[in-house]
Amino acid sequence: MQEKMVKGMTKKDYNKKWSKQNYEKNKDREIARTKKWHEENKEHMEKWHKQYRKEQKPIISKILNNLKFNGCAICGYNKCCQSLEFHHVNPKNKKFEINFCGISGRKNEYIADELNKCILLCSNCHQEIEWVK
Repeated sequence: MQEKMVKGMTKKDYNKKWSKQNYEKNKDREIARTKKWHEENKEHMEKWHKQYRKEQKPIISKILNNLKFNGCAICGYNKCCQSLEFHHVNPKNKKFEINFCGISGRKNEYIADELNKCILLCSNCHQEIEWVK
């Protein structure tokens, strides 16, 4: 299926360019609008975050900690979860970062999809892989 073209570029690229230009042109107004929205919805956002921490975070922590026991895919290190990192095998497919500190606002199925794209590495092995690139 061929993508629609607008002014010599794909519609997606055109929309992205237009959105960026529009934001730059109206930056002050957009910042003021966003601040106003956050002030008006502060109570709602606090309630949402509290609910998220209560329900979602324990599930995510459990998933991530279960993975920790497998340890680094290269050397097997598994002593400290802060020293373990998720490496995206194909960075082009990366939608968001995953780490042991938590994943805010993501649904479990999105997290599972992203974890399937990763391998667990210790910091040293991860840096060696990234340095080679």
